[in-house]
Amino acid sequence: METLSQETVIRLKSGEAVIKNVVYSAGKQIYRVIYDGTDKMLVWIPKSKEASSIYSNTLKLVQMGCIDESYIWPEDISELDDSGFGYIVPIIPDGFVPHTDILYLKYRPDYRVIVTAAIQLCKAIESLSQNGLVKYGFTSFYVNVNDGRIIIPDNDEAIVPYGTKLSWFDNPRYTAPEVTLGAPLDCYSMRFILAKLLFQLLFLAHPFEGVRSFVPMTTNMQIKLYAEDPVFIFDRNDQCNMPDPSLQKNTILLWKITPTFVKEIFWRAFDKEAIRQPLHRPTEKDFSDVLIRYLVYLNKVTI
Repeated sequence: METLSQETVIRLKSGEAVIKNVVYSAGKQIYRVIYDGTDKMLVWIPKSKEASSIYSNTLKLVQMGCIDESYIWPEDISELDDSGFGYIVPIIPDGFVPHTDILYLKYRPDYRVIVTAAIQLCKAIESLSQNGLVKYGFTSFYVNVNDGRIIIPDNDEAIVPYGTKLSWFDNPRYTAPEVTLGAPLDCYSMRFILAKLLFQLLFLAHPFEGVRSFVPMTTNMQIKLYAEDPVFIFDRNDQCNMPDPSLQKNTILLWKITPTFVKEIFWRAFDKEAIRQPLHRPTEKDFSDVLIRYLVYLNKVTI
């Protein structure tokens, strides 16, 4: 796939970007640019059958303006032509690492930083609901290992209004059961996605990946495990999917030392009723209130 040449000038609706170097070039092309005298990133979408719909959605996001500082939000956009289109986003600052680096213990910041990141995640997802939006493909984000700020990338075609169904398949591992089974995302689905991401961040494991998950993972098995018959690994009434004591020692330990008031909200979020009845799921504010209380608790016990 051809890339844009260094010093190429890209004209956007509100300014110009000068290409400095390519950062990534598979699928979406990402370039370091100077945009109106400032270092930015340009995401370039080559012309394809999907480019028109991505353009339309990205243009709406540019016109709307950023809803929360946690999102890598499109700031300006070019016209769509026979070569494709580009849009400007801010550069991810130093100090941020993929949240998976924390899950896999490549980085292990102070636990209060992790809880702060969890609070920020609640705020970011609540901002979607307040604006009638959802985010498909919410599988990753970045965490500042010093202060817990977060950054959420890949939003051009993924953030859409309530009720929108995208043609691509959302990963059952990260989405809500009803979405895997055919429903569009809504605010209740986003609350379930939030609960999954929070649990992973705090306990270093997926909430439905206990002993039942250590089998060859076919598509049918994924649908069963995450959508048709999910069982929380710390379910108080169903022990069939408990964490493996030899493979998930960290998760078991973290759960053991976590205060009951924190466990309670995850029991609520992953209760069989909440799985099947989205209206019963804890809200973003419910999670945020518990996590703020948890942060106060951690500050007291670590002084």
